[in-house]
Amino acid sequence: MDRKILAFGQHIFSWLTALRLRVYLFFRLARLLRAWRIAGEKLVDLQKNTFVNVALTTIT
Repeated sequence: MDRKILAFGQHIFSWLTALRLRVYLFFRLARLLRAWRIAGEKLVDLQKNTFVNVALTTIT
């Protein structure tokens, strides 16, 4: 009986550990995607500013 309880406890512990790992990886991935999106937005802004500067210097 004790072995069954111990095995069940180990099963629950390993399941929780795996769940914790999945949650951690999910949030890491979400953070990475957010960083990529922000970097992409900054790059687009930089390209727009460069285009505007080139257009202005060409006109004047």
